Amino acid sequence: MKIGVVGSCLGKYRFPGVLKIIKDCGFDYLELPGRSGAYQGSLLLGEENFENIKREIANSNLQVCALAAWNDFVQKEDKDLQAQVDEVQRVVDLAKTFDCDVVRVFAGEPKDDIPKDRWLDLIIGGFKSSVRYAQSNKVYLALENHGYITNDAEVELKILEEVGSDYLRLTVDTGNFRWFGHPLDKVKSFFKILAPYCVHTHLKDGRYLGKRGEMEFTPLGEGEVDIKFFIEQLKLAGFQRPLCTEYEGKEEPKEGCKKSAGYLREA
Repeated sequence: MKIGVVGSCLGKYRFPGVLKIIKDCGFDYLELPGRSGAYQGSLLLGEENFENIKREIANSNLQVCALAAWNDFVQKEDKDLQAQVDEVQRVVDLAKTFDCDVVRVFAGEPKDDIPKDRWLDLIIGGFKSSVRYAQSNKVYLALENHGYITNDAEVELKILEEVGSDYLRLTVDTGNFRWFGHPLDKVKSFFKILAPYCVHTHLKDGRYLGKRGEMEFTPLGEGEVDIKFFIEQLKLAGFQRPLCTEYEGKEEPKEGCKKSAGYLREA
C-alpha cells in the first residue's frame, strides 16, 4: 500500500516546506486543507493559484488523496445549514480540481440552543443535501469520527444508513475513539465493523489520560492503539487507498511524521 500524511499536522511550516518534509519522510500522498490560509497563510486556494499549487505538488512527486472540509451541520437556522452544505460542495469542486475523489467531512458539534434530539436529524439532512452533488461528481464524502456526536461507530453507521448513498463513506481516525474514552477492546470492535465503509484514514496513536478529551498523542506504534489490527481489517475489507497518518503529539511535527512513516512502511 502507498502511504500518506494529513498535511494539517504540519501547519507550523509554510507550504513549500511542508511538501519537502512530506517528500523527505517518504510519503506518497497528502490530505490537503480545503480552505485558504493554511501553512502560515502560504496556501492560497484562489482559482488563479490552482495550477501553481498542482505543479508544486507534482514536482514533489506527491498526489492529493483527500481534501479536508470543516463543515458543521448542527445549525439552528435553515440558511446556516445551507451555508454548510454550500461549503461542502465548494470543497467537492476543489477535489475535482486536484484530481481527487475524497472529501473528508465532519457531521457537527453540540449546540446549547439546539435540542439534542435534533442533532442527528440535522446531520442526516445536511448529508442528504450534500451527497447528491458529491455523487454527481463521483466524489466520496468521508465522515470522520470527530468531536462528541460521531465518535461512536453505531452513530456513524446510522447516519450512513439513513442517508443511503454509496458516496457517503468514512474517514476512520484511529486515535479519536480512544480520545473520547472508549475502552481499547471497544475501539478494536469499532475498527472491525467500520473497515468495510472506510475510504480514508487518519492513523493516529497515543495514550488515554483517563478523562474524555485528554490524550497524549504519539508517533504510530508508540501508543496503546492497535494500528496494525486496523490495517489488517482494512486489508480484509479490500481497502486499496493510501494509508494516511496524522501526528498531533508534542514532538517536532516533522519528526513525529517521519517516525510514523517508518512504522507504516514496516507494517
